[in-house]
Amino acid sequence: MKSLRNVTAGWILAFGMLAPLLGFGQEAQYILHELEVLSDGLLRDAVTQYTNGNYWRCARDLVVLVDFHPGYSKLDQAEVLLGNALYELGLFDASKGIFKHALKRFPNRVSAAAAIFGLERVAYKTGDYTGALARFEQLERSGRASKKLLNGARYFAGLSLMELGDYDSAVNTLGRISRNSSYFGYALYSAGLCLLHKRDVQKALEVFERLSQLPLVDELDRAVVGEGRLTLGYIYYELGYYDRAVDRFKSVFPDHAKREDALLGMAWAGYKGGRYEVAVNACTDLVTEFPDTKNMEEALFVLGRSLVELGRYDDAIRVFDHLIDLAPPANQKIGRSARARLVKLEGELEKLR
Repeated sequence: MKSLRNVTAGWILAFGMLAPLLGFGQEAQYILHELEVLSDGLLRDAVTQYTNGNYWRCARDLVVLVDFHPGYSKLDQAEVLLGNALYELGLFDASKGIFKHALKRFPNRVSAAAAIFGLERVAYKTGDYTGALARFEQLERSGRASKKLLNGARYFAGLSLMELGDYDSAVNTLGRISRNSSYFGYALYSAGLCLLHKRDVQKALEVFERLSQLPLVDELDRAVVGEGRLTLGYIYYELGYYDRAVDRFKSVFPDHAKREDALLGMAWAGYKGGRYEVAVNACTDLVTEFPDTKNMEEALFVLGRSLVELGRYDDAIRVFDHLIDLAPPANQKIGRSARARLVKLEGELEKLR
């Protein structure tokens, strides 16, 4: 496929340079037809590359297409796709330039709405939240955006409003996103954060609980649902509902990116709620699954305290021995204090034993 793509791009280069030299005769018409066919193939391949996350290859081929076949009938689609690929590569200035060019040159084509949405995303990503909202309003006024595109635009508009501190408007805008949209779960999560900013904890809990019950269609759904369950765990923990916190932390998927945080949260919730076996199991899973965890000292501390509460003093002493070994060097003030407290605790455990 790679060699075929290179051949196609090469033919477009050759035909693109040759066509202007032949005028409008039969030969020129033939070359233009072949150029159109080759361009269609390259555009289809670019779409595939973009879908598969190969943004650099996608952008590279589209640059060839845009530069050497400016008369391509689907040039508007190619430019918008190029803008999206550059956006995914983090080249926001270049992406913005492409979207603007596409919108200016093809204002009456269907792709114009996608170009406006692209400009909204770039504005949000670069911190121009007012500009993002202006593009959102422009898109709504155009009346040409598909339902799918509008859902995406509402999501970024909601995020922009949240960044500007207009939480009520953000919640309202996010609430207009369709339930079957790929943005729906993220909209719920963002709305929940807005409600927390407003200190409307009860409504925030309702939103996050709704998020945690969403059906899982793909990995993106699993990611945001897991994030929602983790957030619920933190909220219930802060409210002192430790049993609920344990349940929500436990429901975070084993393969979730925040699994480590969920285990630590479950350990603390178990300890605070008097469910010491839960705390021990969570700490054990944490240090076993993540031997290089940044939370090692905290996990061992909770583990040791939980073992003490369970009367497992020998195990607790071994844990605290290991924790002392991990403490900062004795020539550091904080390190000396921490080590002294742990040594004192060990002495008390020896007496209990």
